[in-house]
Amino acid sequence: MASYVSPRKRAQKTLELLGITVKCNAKVEITDQIREWDYGDYEGLTSKTIREQRAERGEGSWDIWRDGCPGGE
Repeated sequence: MASYVSPRKRAQKTLELLGITVKCNAKVEITDQIREWDYGDYEGLTSKTIREQRAERGEGSWDIWRDGCPGGE
């Protein structure tokens, strides 16, 4: 049995904390096929916080699909 995990360190840490691989004796395979979106400068921020910060800088509203993430995807 294999457990697939994203190359993102936070995903690997979550898998480690869950102990799934130990409980199931599973082999861990790191794969880009399930990697999370790279939020760049917005990593860890809520949409509300991003919008507030953009408003303070006079950048207007924010939509991830329209505006993307600086420093990320």
